[in-house]
Amino acid sequence: MIGAFFGKYAFQSRTGDLQSWYVTYSSDDNGTILKMAATQITDTEKFAVYRTGEDARSVICLFNWQFVTVDHSSGWLMASSGLDQAATLYFAFSDYDLASLTMFNQDGELVMMRYTVKNPTPFLLFPNISDNAAAVQAADNAFFILQLIPITPGINSLRKTGGYKNGDFKRVDLTNVDLSGLDLSGGDFDGAILSGANFSNAALTGANFKNACLKGTIFCGANLSQADFSGCDITSAIWDKDVVASQAIFRDCNAVKVNMEGAQFDRADFTGADFDGATFKGGNLQRAVLQNANFSGTTFESADLSGIIAGKTTGSPGVNLSFAYMPDAKLTDAHLNGANLSHVQLYGSSARADNAVLEEADLSFSNFTGMDLSQVQLQGAILDEAILANCDLSGANLIPSEDGQAVSFVKANLQGANFTGAILKKVNMSNSAVALSDGVPLFTIISPDYISDLNKGIFPQGLADDFSAHGYCLSDNPTVTVINPNSTWNVSQNLPLEELGLGYSEFLLQNSQGNLKVSGKTIVINRMNDKKELEKYFVAVTATGISDDLLDEDSTCPNQATCKTNTRNHVSWTDMMTAATPPSPPKCIPDPYHWCPQTCTCQKS
Repeated sequence: MIGAFFGKYAFQSRTGDLQSWYVTYSSDDNGTILKMAATQITDTEKFAVYRTGEDARSVICLFNWQFVTVDHSSGWLMASSGLDQAATLYFAFSDYDLASLTMFNQDGELVMMRYTVKNPTPFLLFPNISDNAAAVQAADNAFFILQLIPITPGINSLRKTGGYKNGDFKRVDLTNVDLSGLDLSGGDFDGAILSGANFSNAALTGANFKNACLKGTIFCGANLSQADFSGCDITSAIWDKDVVASQAIFRDCNAVKVNMEGAQFDRADFTGADFDGATFKGGNLQRAVLQNANFSGTTFESADLSGIIAGKTTGSPGVNLSFAYMPDAKLTDAHLNGANLSHVQLYGSSARADNAVLEEADLSFSNFTGMDLSQVQLQGAILDEAILANCDLSGANLIPSEDGQAVSFVKANLQGANFTGAILKKVNMSNSAVALSDGVPLFTIISPDYISDLNKGIFPQGLADDFSAHGYCLSDNPTVTVINPNSTWNVSQNLPLEELGLGYSEFLLQNSQGNLKVSGKTIVINRMNDKKELEKYFVAVTATGISDDLLDEDSTCPNQATCKTNTRNHVSWTDMMTAATPPSPPKCIPDPYHWCPQTCTCQKS
């Protein structure tokens, strides 16, 4: 921190030939020199004044972050990058503002600042301390006092008046300054140092924070509507649920793991921003723009993302929402075509995706348990290894995209999903888990000699090895229940729930021409209980709502063959729906009010 900000000023000649001239500076191989050479006020002619002592001692900072100093051999005012080399100036102050620039402290003496009027390049100088004859001669034709032109008031004045609209705070050091509650609407903080500055409850509508340093900057309760944070690093900025940032601009921001829980960001622009691991729980992002932005791992629990514009366009990729945690989030009318939503968790009693556009979106490994996706545009969407348990896909248009990309459900868990009335054209359901009335068909044991023992309710020796060979481990001495002798048996794990591993815990065995067809009926899963603690539950498998009349001949069935090939080979519906290598059952299947943990790798057991 340089010192207490006492305002930004331009310095103008008072009378004579230099009436319309202003102090400016230029740099060459000899350094930076201050001079009376500007005819208009630009950023270069604006100087920030910082008070560094109780007795009006101050320093002047140039727009290039150099400080005014003096060359004692010539008397010229110059500039240095080191604050320790800055000239200590004495100013005349009013109660809150700088009134005039009149004196310089050199070896305990106060001397007048002057400027030349006849030199080709009119330098600012202190002739009293110079042995330079030319400088002394020039002083005879000098005007002693520079006229001050206020640009932006200092901190004390801001606090006294309650703020200052459209203020020029560009490249001003406001480290740890308390600006809470002030009206700084339209303020330009481009390149300002705002580390630790407190903007709590401040009005900052339309403010510009481009290139500002925002380490530890506090924005709690601030109104940031239409503010521009383009290119800023806001990773350590502090926000709260009372922040209002409607139509704010966060283009190309670095905001990794920032906490913006509950804040209002409707119609904000996040194009190209990096919000990896951020938190927007309960936030409002309606109609926000998220194109080419990274929101991987971000928490959107109970957030409203209705109408977001986040899809792929020509020359711009869609948003990256991979691993986003979105229970109870709203994606109604969201534009997410071509976006990355892999490993997303979107479910819950309040979750919505009505009329969302997810054409060619990557939804692989995502958990959409219980979601109503019937009105979602899923043309060409990738749902490989997704969890779609109990999803409503009735009437969905599951056809290839305009670019010819087909919808894919490879290794997806489709237990309980409803495809009634859906259009499935060229859909790839290879190795997906489709539940029939007796469960999910898993594997077949060829010509076993187990029927006699099973009819006696005895788990046969060797059957556990057959299960293990197909990737299903059973507890010791599983329970066998005879449903129909010689035909159907139920096998369940003989352990308390808390001791069971995750996965299928109950199986149906059916005799099919001497072979045993094995189906999974019940799954042990983890999900959060009312105390937000992870707890095991049994989940009964419900049948997938799908029939042979829904799939066109070019669609691929779970058995990896097309419907056309299966029909030609007279393959039964059950065998068509039996995956060659079925996916592992979900580790977590949420219900409307009890969710999976955020870190859940829900698809992998």
